[in-house]
Amino acid sequence: MIRTFGFVILCLLFGTGNAQELFHVPARFRALGDASVSLRSPLAVFSNPAGFAREKQMSLGLQYENRFLLNDLSTRSAFLILPLRQTNFGFSFSQFGQTDYRENKLSLGVAKRLSSRFVAAVQFHYFSLNLPENSEHATTVFIDLGAQYQLTDDFWLGAQIFNPHELSVQSLQLEFDYPMVLRLGANMTFDDLLVVAVELKKREGQALAVSSGMEFLIKKELQLRLGLDTQWSVFSMGVGYALSRVQTDLTFSYHQYLGYSPSLSIYYQLP
Repeated sequence: MIRTFGFVILCLLFGTGNAQELFHVPARFRALGDASVSLRSPLAVFSNPAGFAREKQMSLGLQYENRFLLNDLSTRSAFLILPLRQTNFGFSFSQFGQTDYRENKLSLGVAKRLSSRFVAAVQFHYFSLNLPENSEHATTVFIDLGAQYQLTDDFWLGAQIFNPHELSVQSLQLEFDYPMVLRLGANMTFDDLLVVAVELKKREGQALAVSSGMEFLIKKELQLRLGLDTQWSVFSMGVGYALSRVQTDLTFSYHQYLGYSPSLSIYYQLP
C-alpha cells in the first residue's frame, strides 16, 4: 500500500497533468527537449499530428521509456501511420504504469496537406485510468488540433492546442485535472547538417516553459542530439541510426533530483 501511494505521488509531482505529454514523447523528441511541435516525422503521432501529414509511406513502430529507472514509471507505446490519397491517418496506443496504477490511451489522428506549405490535423484520444481502489476504469476523451507551415525550404513553424475544453478524470479518492496546453515552435535546418528546434509551451495554471534541442547529422545514417526542457528541468542527449528503412533512436534524459530516464524507439517505413 505504501509503495502504491508513493508511486501515485510521483505521478502527480513529476508526471504531467496532460496525458499526451506523460507518455507520448518518443526517444528522438525526448533527446531534443520535446521541442517537437514543428518537426515532421512518423513519430509526430506522439506530438503534433500535423507532423505526419507529409509522410508518403506506411510506417509502424514501437517505443519504450523507463522514467527514473523505475519499472512502475515505464511507458510502452506502438503506432501506425497510414497514408491514403490526400489524407494521412495515425493510430497509436500507449500504456503507462504497472498493475497498481495504469493509464491507457488509444489515439486516432487525421492529417491533411491543405496547400504546398500548410498542413493541419486533428487527433482524438480515448483515455482510461485504473487505480487499485477502483473495480472499473475511469475514462474520458481528449482532442488536440495541430498545424504546421513551411516558411522557407529550411524553416518550419508549428502550433498545437491540446484539450481546448479542460477535462478531468475522477476516481473514488483522486481527481486528475487535464488542463488546456498551447504549444508554439519553430525549427531550422542549416546546410543539411544541423537542425535547431525551439518551442514555447503554456499549460493552463502554470508558467510559460521553453524547450530547445539540436540534432547534428553526422552523416546520412547517424544523428546526435541534445535538448533541454525547462518545464521539468530535464537535460537530454541521444543518438539515432537509420539502416535502410529502419530508424532507431536511443535517449538518456537527466533530472537533477530523480536521475536518469532511458528511452528507445524503433520504426519501419514500408517501401
